[in-house]
Amino acid sequence: MAFSKKTNTSGQTAITADNLNDINNLLGDINDFVIELSSSGIWTYRKWNSGIAECWAAKNCGNVAITSAWGSLYEGKDCGQEAYPSGLFRYKPLFWASVLATDRYAVAGLEINGGNANTTPHVYPLRATSETVQGLFLSFYAKGYWK
Repeated sequence: MAFSKKTNTSGQTAITADNLNDINNLLGDINDFVIELSSSGIWTYRKWNSGIAECWAAKNCGNVAITSAWGSLYEGKDCGQEAYPSGLFRYKPLFWASVLATDRYAVAGLEINGGNANTTPHVYPLRATSETVQGLFLSFYAKGYWK
């Protein structure tokens, strides 16, 4: 990208095409950049010029009874199945979930399965003993393509 020979002034510093070209040469060509940053429901999302889309959220699941036996573990209610921002992904994105915090009692892990381009997978909290976890917050992150 080459800048034209127009001079602009910002405060007391003259901004010249030569200054901008020098900065561009130091940084290299910038091929990807954010074209949209917004929020929708629980989500904050970004669309990149390259076609990448990503979104993240924190979900308050409240108190979750993790009391259903699942092999040697106990499983709680589904805290997933959240709709992504409308039309954000063309295909099923990669998805990560983690426990952000609890007020009382720990969660040992998360069972994650399913999902599609419009909705997050099912996310079930797991424990080694039966208990109601109080104040469960989950963190979600998804990355895929919008074009």
